[in-house]
Amino acid sequence: MLICLTATIHPKTQKDYKASVDSRARLKEYVSNIFFLLTDSPFDKIVLCDNSNYSHEIFSLLVDFAKILGKEFEYMTFDGDVRLVHERGRGA
Repeated sequence: MLICLTATIHPKTQKDYKASVDSRARLKEYVSNIFFLLTDSPFDKIVLCDNSNYSHEIFSLLVDFAKILGKEFEYMTFDGDVRLVHERGRGA
């Protein structure tokens, strides 16, 4: 079973954000949730799509950890459309 998560680990704008904009806190929360999904859920493939072009070595470790558990973890990152976020408070 597959789950796809969307993320903005490092927001480039603080406009109208009600949640945490601290990248370290956001990273910790995402990693904690991914760890839970790897260890305590029926999902065998987890895909995290981050639109803030954020990279961190922890994601390579999560890929390796998932393999040990017989699961898959994939991390995709790209630069989201900041203009739309400024205009609409969200992406497309």
